[in-house]
Parts: sequence; C-alpha cells; structure tokens
Amino acid sequence: MNRLEEKIEDQNMGLKKVDKEYYISLFVSNLIKGGFKLKGEKELYKILKIIKGKNKKLPSNLLLQIVHRVSPVVFMKKKKVGGVNYRIPVYLKMSKRYPLGIKWLISLSSGRKLGSFKNNLLKEILLIEEGRGSSLERKRSIYDLALVNRAYIKFL
Repeated sequence: MNRLEEKIEDQNMGLKKVDKEYYISLFVSNLIKGGFKLKGEKELYKILKIIKGKNKKLPSNLLLQIVHRVSPVVFMKKKKVGGVNYRIPVYLKMSKRYPLGIKWLISLSSGRKLGSFKNNLLKEILLIEEGRGSSLERKRSIYDLALVNRAYIKFL
C-alpha cells in the first residue's frame, strides 16, 4: 500500500453523538421518495433490527462504519482545457463525503433486482461489512481513476 492508501485507511471517523443522529436522519431522508419519511424510518429500523440479530455490534454504529467505508475521499471533477475534457481528482470535505456515500449505498442497492428494496439494502450492507459490494467497487474504481489522472491536477 502506498502512503495515500494508508492515509485513507487510517482516518478516524471522529463522529459525535449529534453527528451520528444527523447522518442517520440524512440516511432516512435519502432512503425515501415521495415524502413518506415515517415509512422510511420504519424500514431503516427494521433493517437495523435484522442487523442487530446477525451481529454483536450496535446497528447504528455499524451503519455509520459502513457509510464511512463507502464514502469516497476523492472525486473526479470535469474541466475543459483547450477543447479537451479532463477529469481531475479533487479531495472531498467530510461534509460532502458522507452524503455521497449514503447516496451511493442507497442507489446501488436499489439497482439490484433480487427482491424487495429492504432485502437488497440489507444484503449490500452485509457485503460491505465483508469487504465486497458494489458501493465499494465504485469507490475503488474512482480511486483508481484518480491515481491515473493525478497528473491533471495542474489544470485546477
């Protein structure tokens, strides 16, 4: 592992209780479509109850660890220079990492066609806990693309 990968792996979550509640409410608001927030909360708590039965960890902490694991550190920004579009890697602030990770987790689990959304999200969470999952693959692909395109940082 190179230094950048070690730096990414060594980052501490550093979430306070207020942040934990904020990110869980952000997860619920991204989970719902059409304004049924109460229904989204019920679905999330059902998922957390199932996770609690399968693991010994607190489900809310596990959910935040999974969002932390999925959240990207770099993102590709498009810039047009001299008629050519370059994709330039840019570091994301903590305030943008977690919402993007939550969106990836929900959108990629809803893209599966293996049953209900609740089961798909649960399977995706358990796969990410094992170190697999489509959200982690997306994060790795963006990270690999950022390593390839790091020479274009001079165009920012």
